[in-house]
Amino acid sequence: MTHPMISTERDLPEDKLREIIEWLLTTAANSDNPHHFAPRLREAADALASIRAERDAAVAALKPFADFIGGCGDQLPDDMPLTGGSPFARKQVTVADFRRAARAIAGEQP
Repeated sequence: MTHPMISTERDLPEDKLREIIEWLLTTAANSDNPHHFAPRLREAADALASIRAERDAAVAALKPFADFIGGCGDQLPDDMPLTGGSPFARKQVTVADFRRAARAIAGEQP
């Protein structure tokens, strides 16, 4: 018995993994051989832990930028470069880039 949502891909979104885990738990509880589901359940739990660790690392990396722009309020225009035209910068980072970091940490859509 397979569930159409179960995939071998490791890059499933967290909510999809949660749904798979719930399905596995329900199916295992109604199965004659619940141990059959243990490897898939472990795989889903490991993938979920990996996603959480990646998310936590991304939040930690973005937090200084979000904190910086949070102190500036709304008075700065989105297109204002914050790298000051540095010759070392491959891309000029703007206020909008910092605000995008803040929204990502807050869980808002870009």
